[in-house]
Parts: sequence; structure tokens; C-alpha cells
Amino acid sequence: MVAGNDLGRLLTQLRNVSSPLERVKLISRAWRSVKRLGPRERSVLARQIGIDGAEELIEGIAVSRGGLDPATVQRALD
Repeated sequence: MVAGNDLGRLLTQLRNVSSPLERVKLISRAWRSVKRLGPRERSVLARQIGIDGAEELIEGIAVSRGGLDPATVQRALD
């Protein structure tokens, strides 16, 4: 149940951050945890980020090797 623990920890951290930029940065830094999540858990996480395109960001992290590049973050926040 590692993914469940990861999801709970990430959701708790997201609740403590109010800025959409800070939320995206938090998720980007937690890319290893995001990669361990299943599709349903990633969907729950994306809804908590609170920006349009969050699901695409989460999926991008899940399939990439590392976090998000600055250009991707900027496009998501525009």
C-alpha cells in the first residue's frame, strides 16, 4: 500500500499550500511518489492541484524521468 501512503502524504502537503505555483512545484519535486501512484490516485491528486491541465501535468510526471521543466510549469499556469 505504498501508493496509498504516498497519496495521503501528497494530499496533506497540498492542503498546506495555497498558491497554484507552489502546488505544482511541490508535485514536481515529488515525482518519484507520483510515479508510484496508480491512475485513480493520480486523478485524485490532479483534482487537488486546482489548475486547468493538472491531469496532463500529473500524467507527464508519471511517464517522465524526473520532474517538470520550467516551460511546462509556465504553460500550465498561463
